[in-house]
Amino acid sequence: MKTRYLLIPAFLTFNLIALPVQLHAASAAQLLCANSMKNTIVTRNKCKAGEVVLTLSGFQGPKGEKGEAGPKGDIGNTGATGGTGATGNAGATGNAGATGNTGPLGPTGPSAFDIIPSGAVIYGVIGFDGHPTGASQDFYGFASFPAVISQVLTGDDVIVASTEACTGGCARPGEEALSSLCTGTIATPTAPPGKVCVYITFRTNCAAGSMYATPIMATGALTGADTNTPGFYMSATSTSAGDMFFYAKWAYTAP
Repeated sequence: MKTRYLLIPAFLTFNLIALPVQLHAASAAQLLCANSMKNTIVTRNKCKAGEVVLTLSGFQGPKGEKGEAGPKGDIGNTGATGGTGATGNAGATGNAGATGNTGPLGPTGPSAFDIIPSGAVIYGVIGFDGHPTGASQDFYGFASFPAVISQVLTGDDVIVASTEACTGGCARPGEEALSSLCTGTIATPTAPPGKVCVYITFRTNCAAGSMYATPIMATGALTGADTNTPGFYMSATSTSAGDMFFYAKWAYTAP
């Protein structure tokens, strides 16, 4: 298409409202380009340097100044929770706390001065080592309880048990008749409530059927009634002259 030129007086403001209508005959794909230095308006596909694009309301003005910042927008929605971070280093050990108050006094524990409580089991050993000058000599070994017992023992309450070292006629007949009450062993001596069971571990030069055990009274007498039984003794009769001894473990269960 041939380029059209339009001479415009210098005093005009290029307001297209005052321009003749035929200026709009240009192709819609072209622009109206005005050159104020040459006082011309031409149609072009693209305006050249020094030319401005005309619109229906006049020249395209220069770029305006940057406007003021608008008001602050609303706070956005809370974002999704992030993943758990790595575990931090252990902190320094804190200072020791103040000493706490003293706690209440605990209950009194058992004492050797107290009576042995019901069901408690106590243990001990008994023995003798001597040198008889001949046969049929009696020797004794003594044992005392570590605390006061609640009963007065009788002869039937102190029993020589049957063990590997004392079977088949080792003890007196009365002892052997009661030995079934003592069901423990040398390794684990036991006794039924209210009884003392003596478990012989070794014996030498003791006559068969001579060994027995009996309680000792508080008065020191070997027999008789009393209100307290502090211990018991064992006896055996020698077979011949020479070394003679016996050793045993015992157990007592408070009734």
